Amino acid sequence: PLGISPQGYIGLARNGKDEAAFRIIWEKNPLPAVCAHICHHPCEQVCKRGVLVDEPMAIRGIKRYLDENVEYTRPKYPRLYDERIAVIGAGPAGLSAGHFLSELGYEVDIFEANNEPGGMLVRAIPDFRLSHEEVRKDIKKLEEAGLNIHCSAPLGKKQIAELQKEYDAIVVAAGTPHGKEITW
Repeated sequence: PLGISPQGYIGLARNGKDEAAFRIIWEKNPLPAVCAHICHHPCEQVCKRGVLVDEPMAIRGIKRYLDENVEYTRPKYPRLYDERIAVIGAGPAGLSAGHFLSELGYEVDIFEANNEPGGMLVRAIPDFRLSHEEVRKDIKKLEEAGLNIHCSAPLGKKQIAELQKEYDAIVVAAGTPHGKEITW
C-alpha cells in the first residue's frame, strides 16, 4: 500500500543507510509513525520470502526501527505555482493531502477545528498503542517543511465562503469525530 517499495528501504537499512531508507517511507507516507506502530501488517502474511525462502520480512518492525532511530529533516517544500489551496481538516487525510499538494509545489493552508492537528490519531487511539508524541513529531516535520496548519479554526458556511474567495481550490478532508448510535 501507499506505493512504498519495501525492497528499497529494507535494502538500504540492511546496508546501514537508515536515513535514505526512512526517506523512501516518508516521501510516500507523511505520517510514518502510524504504520510503524499500529499497522496490523497484512503484507507480512503474504510476503514471498516466507513462502519461498524462510520467513517473512519484519516490514512493520523495520519501519518502527527507522521511525524511532532516524532524525530526518525534510527539505522545504518547493513553491512552483501561484495557486493557493485550503485543506479543511488536519487528520491523516488532510495532512496527507497537504503534504502531497505541497510536494507538487502548491502553497497549502490546513484548517483544523480542534486545538491540535492529528485528528483521531491523537484523540481516539490510546497513547500506549500509538504514541501521540510520535504523531506530533511527524506533524512538526510537515510544518517545518512549510505546511501551514491553523488550529482552533472551525469553519461554517460564512468562513468557507471566505475561503472560496481567497483560495484557488479547497480540499475537504474533515473526519467523523462523532460516533453513531447503533439501534436494533
